[in-house]
Amino acid sequence: MFKSKIDIKFSDREVPCSADVLLWNYWDGEHLLPVHGGYKSAQLLYQGETFSLCLFKAKPPYLPFSIPTLAFVIQHRQYKQLTYALQIFLLSKTTIDIRPINNQLCAVSVRYQMMLPNIFTCISPLLLNLVPKWFETVFEEDLPLRIRRQRVLNAGFIDYKGMPHWNGNSGNYNYKFKHPLIPSKGSALLDHQYYESYG
Repeated sequence: MFKSKIDIKFSDREVPCSADVLLWNYWDGEHLLPVHGGYKSAQLLYQGETFSLCLFKAKPPYLPFSIPTLAFVIQHRQYKQLTYALQIFLLSKTTIDIRPINNQLCAVSVRYQMMLPNIFTCISPLLLNLVPKWFETVFEEDLPLRIRRQRVLNAGFIDYKGMPHWNGNSGNYNYKFKHPLIPSKGSALLDHQYYESYG
């Protein structure tokens, strides 16, 4: 059924935050709607410890409509995330590889692989233009969030506890991301009637 293949990779893009801050960003579903203009809705169907199944609508560049997407996201290794998605007739796999450099800097490589039915090979040129535009737009939208997250950690912020009294040397420089990243109570991510979690 799926025969036509597209393979696009963006290699070793440096990001001014730690690898674990970047990993947090990729698992933080609550930022999708307020930060990314391309996402029109996002809901979790299942939240596992190191994986999730989600349903969202996104409006890609150059298209006048949103596309419903069912996506399975899994933490394959410590700094490797895989997303398998079905967008109408398009089957895709996104591989995110994060390379730690130091506790303030990392690099990320993102690979988009897509399979199309033969009858839709005519849209391959569109996808070859659309995917890089989507990647660059999302990357730039995420960048301020990643930088701010790193800065508050440097200032001593601790998840679910907040900021300590400043003593001049309380930075949380060895932050380690921990699964699962549970959405806050009342989050729109949890609104779907089929939502379940492992806990």
